[in-house]
Amino acid sequence: MKKFCFILPGLDTGGMEKYLLQFLEFLPDKNFHFVLVRGKNVNNKGSLFEQYKKTSVNIYFQRIGYLNVINWLKLYRFYNKNQFFTVCDFNGNFAGITLLIANMAGIKNRIAFYRRSSNAFNPVWYKNIYNTILNRLVYKYATKILSNSYHALDFFFPYRKQHDERFSVIPNGVFYEKFDVKASKEEARIFLKLPLNKFIIGHVGRYDPSKNHETIFKVAKELQEKKKNVFFLFAGKNTDSSEFLRRIKEYEIENICCSLGLQSNMGILYRAMDLFYFPSLTEGQPNALIEAMLSGLPVVVSNIPSIKEIIPVSHHYFLLNPRDILSAAKTISQLIDDQDLLSKMIFKEEARLMFDPYKNFNLFLRELLNE
Repeated sequence: MKKFCFILPGLDTGGMEKYLLQFLEFLPDKNFHFVLVRGKNVNNKGSLFEQYKKTSVNIYFQRIGYLNVINWLKLYRFYNKNQFFTVCDFNGNFAGITLLIANMAGIKNRIAFYRRSSNAFNPVWYKNIYNTILNRLVYKYATKILSNSYHALDFFFPYRKQHDERFSVIPNGVFYEKFDVKASKEEARIFLKLPLNKFIIGHVGRYDPSKNHETIFKVAKELQEKKKNVFFLFAGKNTDSSEFLRRIKEYEIENICCSLGLQSNMGILYRAMDLFYFPSLTEGQPNALIEAMLSGLPVVVSNIPSIKEIIPVSHHYFLLNPRDILSAAKTISQLIDDQDLLSKMIFKEEARLMFDPYKNFNLFLRELLNE
């Protein structure tokens, strides 16, 4: 049996954490493999810890740090002790250190899996220098460099050679059965205590600048007077926080909004919606959008490259500048009034083909096995 080590920044709800969790549910003999959590606060196990624990995978908390030689030595000993066949780090450029140490420990199969399409920090000069060094370490010591979008590879490795076979794109895998719920829309709304007679526009995503909630608030403000039956539903980490609720109140849209925070029953959540609005500024390959598509929801989305990769080319003319409030309000108004046009923004079958979990997870497994 070939032993794998997966490296994550934490076990809170996020795209890479959900992706690996679903892959582990697919993977046989999970109790043979390790998930190494390298986050700053290793005492905070994260909201997904119990779900990871149920897979029977071994979970190991180890600080890595930015320039901590003692922690790097501990990681080297951890590698040596377990004799992994493959180390796969989901931390983008920050995989540079872990893969360098894996190379020193004699691990032959070293994978960096990029799940974002931009850097996750403010571009301060010293951070840029450190980030560049890490990027070059990944390029030198990774035996495979994977991503879930072509845009991410273009962003992080614009200098790569086109014939470099180490680079591959593997789309997300999502078990679409989870979103074929039996409940009716009315039953879902009753369960979530939502209005029954409103046109519900939903968004799922953590409260973070990249998710562009401010534009959603402004669009809601724009639609509030024009469409009396409109209602906005938010879910995701910290969407029930005091800061999030304060922003809604400042826009004076609290009467047409509901914020639920993190939710576990996503199938019911999507069933309660009429439209999914996703104006992100940057994404890798957004699970929430994929889930909404698999749920059969019409979608209104931003025209950023990573989203354009998953929307049929025939509908790219309908994609929006993520900060264009008036265009978004006008588009949503048109969709509310025109059911035929609304139905054309449903991409359920396309999503099932593109994000087939059995096909895409097997592609990832082959990379882990170096086949």
